[in-house]
Amino acid sequence: MARAIVTGLEFYRYLDGHGDRRRAPKGAEVDLDDAELRRAIKEGWVTPVAGHEPTDMPNRFQPPRGWSHRPSLWFVVPAWQRVELGRICLGDLAKTCAKLTQGGIDASAVVVADDENLDTARKLGFATIERGNMLGARLNDGYQAAAENGVEFAAPIGTDDLISPDLVASSLPAGDTVSAFRKSAVVNEAGSQLAVLSLDYDGGDGIRIWPLRLLASSGYRPAVEDAHRAIDTTTLDGAKRERPVVFVYHETDGLDIVDFKTDVQLNGYAGCLRDYGSTKLGDPFDILAGRYPAATLKALRKFYGREAAA
Repeated sequence: MARAIVTGLEFYRYLDGHGDRRRAPKGAEVDLDDAELRRAIKEGWVTPVAGHEPTDMPNRFQPPRGWSHRPSLWFVVPAWQRVELGRICLGDLAKTCAKLTQGGIDASAVVVADDENLDTARKLGFATIERGNMLGARLNDGYQAAAENGVEFAAPIGTDDLISPDLVASSLPAGDTVSAFRKSAVVNEAGSQLAVLSLDYDGGDGIRIWPLRLLASSGYRPAVEDAHRAIDTTTLDGAKRERPVVFVYHETDGLDIVDFKTDVQLNGYAGCLRDYGSTKLGDPFDILAGRYPAATLKALRKFYGREAAA
């Protein structure tokens, strides 16, 4: 038998040594036979206690290449499919991190996935965690890894997003506040139209900069582990169990955060325009020229089939 800690659902049903089904709460230690331990690790329900890991299933966390210090900020990136778009957006995120680091904010990212997005992340020198497709658990893994590596701030972001390093540099939270943004941009599934959204609900855009100490009371796992939707809301609910979360909203014209839509999407372009206040601005690549690296925009044009390969 091997010992593990329940880190998945609020309760985990497991087969005890007597063949009876038992229920263990999140945070509890359980004794599992080899087969169930392997299955539970693979499915993301438990984390083995040190010394109890199966020899062919080493620690899933891989630190960033050249790791010699603890950066002040990590982007937490849950990734699923959209591998080609992910290569482009993660590549741009690496440039964002480099510019932030050059400017005095040590920055990196942790990518949580179980597909080719992990290969992309490793090539870029990002940290990686292998986890099955549970969005809440993936975000929690990233927050927890950042905290365990001494990181001060964390910001969730997708593999379909671009973010301006200037926005991040000017928006690090002060005190016990969370930095948030009321405006962001969205590009339609054809890559032909960009609109700026006005997000008036609590917390604004899903990209928020969290001081990780505010997530300590949740064990750095504020989101509902098996949630696939409304993840911003469940994260906020988990974070404010001990005390209220105070957002500070930073001004932006909406182009400092851009979400590129595809057919593999929880929320499509039309739904965003329907659900939120929006202003259509026109061709995204004309609008974003000069705001993001030319190589990034060229790769995105090619991705949408709007420019022939060079």
